[in-house]
Amino acid sequence: MKICCVIYHSKIFTTYKEDWILECLKSIYLQTYKKYDIIELCYDNSDNSLIKMFKEKGIFRTNRLFFLNKKMENNIEAENYIFNYAFNKLNYDVCININIDDIYDNERFELQLKKIEEGYDIVSSNYKIFQNYEGEKYEREMKITKKFKDEYDERLFYCKMIIEKKITIPFSSFTFTKKAWNLVKKVLYPEPLYLCHNILSKKIKIYTCEKFLLYHRIHNKQYSNIYKNQVI
Repeated sequence: MKICCVIYHSKIFTTYKEDWILECLKSIYLQTYKKYDIIELCYDNSDNSLIKMFKEKGIFRTNRLFFLNKKMENNIEAENYIFNYAFNKLNYDVCININIDDIYDNERFELQLKKIEEGYDIVSSNYKIFQNYEGEKYEREMKITKKFKDEYDERLFYCKMIIEKKITIPFSSFTFTKKAWNLVKKVLYPEPLYLCHNILSKKIKIYTCEKFLLYHRIHNKQYSNIYKNQVI
């Protein structure tokens, strides 16, 4: 299998703290599974490559990197562009979605790719939420997995999550096959019923890992000290 991580961001240094980005990148490089490339998209008309920046600082040695710079209107447009580029131009078989301010368990890639090899098309996981608002910090566990009566009951459960828009946080721990993405692209958020149809009709097999593989950070916008004298 040909595998890549996809990272996409806009105005990154006016949104996230540098140490949050560093925590995320460390969690990628400390993965037990190592055979992957990285595709990074900056979609705000700047040329800010996080991977290159930390490599130049001597913090990381990097896997093979493709850096893209293309102006996009929003996160959904950027998301569709980078996944389509990875799957349909660079011909990757599997893409691992990364949110640059989240942290991932070091077994995430290994456990999710095992499920891909078993025939699943989308693999997510249970996750924990970290809240970092000023003066208020807490951690909360979010368990998605449960016991299902049968396969149809499981598929119905995921459809309910999508329609109720509870899928948006687990999406940051989604690992996709090319087949799955080409079925759900451009409709994952605006037309959830289309995705539900594909799940219920068994065109897409979805699996949620029992282990907490995603640590999702909720926060106010905060300025990085990387460009503290520069207005972005």
